[in-house]
Amino acid sequence: MAAASSDRRVTKPATGESLEHLAKTVRSYRKARGLTQRQLAAAAGVTPGLISHIETGRTAPSTSTLLEVVRALNLPLDQLFADGPTDSATSERTLADIDYRTGASPIRVVTDRRVVQDEGRHTIRLESGVTWQLLTRTVDPRLRFMLVTYPPGCASSEADHLLRHDDHEYFYIITGVLRVQLAFEEMTLHAGDALDFDSAIPHRFENPGDTPCIGVWAILPQGLPAPDLTALLDKKGNAQ
Repeated sequence: MAAASSDRRVTKPATGESLEHLAKTVRSYRKARGLTQRQLAAAAGVTPGLISHIETGRTAPSTSTLLEVVRALNLPLDQLFADGPTDSATSERTLADIDYRTGASPIRVVTDRRVVQDEGRHTIRLESGVTWQLLTRTVDPRLRFMLVTYPPGCASSEADHLLRHDDHEYFYIITGVLRVQLAFEEMTLHAGDALDFDSAIPHRFENPGDTPCIGVWAILPQGLPAPDLTALLDKKGNAQ
């Protein structure tokens, strides 16, 4: 667990459209767990001041800090996209119903409620500028399906701080370049490349390029069986 002195915070308030929602979610779950800010901070290995800044929307946490807070709350990561433990009426609405920047309906109108419009995506913007956008209408405990953007020079964590969590990740790079570190192994992925790995392996992502790296991530929580697609392929590996 990281020492409290290793907090990472922005020097001025971030302007990500999801900060207010993230602040409300963390605050709601902390209170539902009966924890004070000081107790949550101790469990997450950060300072009470950082928890306070996150809960008031003044700080966008780094990926590593966010994962430690989620772990301390005993909370599945996908619940950060939900509306909190006590707001059942709101949580039953779909992402296509809500513009999370204003609380209003999306600008465009769709007739098929299965469609998630770009204006209706729930977005989490992290300290470094990395963004996660949920691509499903509601939080699905079976799968986290996200559009992820790494701006130039941005990384999932500091160079000496690798992440790990109890999931399995699959992702595909749409555009840009992404440097991936898996334990002692490093690789560079380009547009059109895909990768999957056990998220319990210490890992880190970084965009070393000068253009945004955009990819689609599918994160399968551990304990759920990975999809078996072999029945869909013929003996030569072609889709039937």
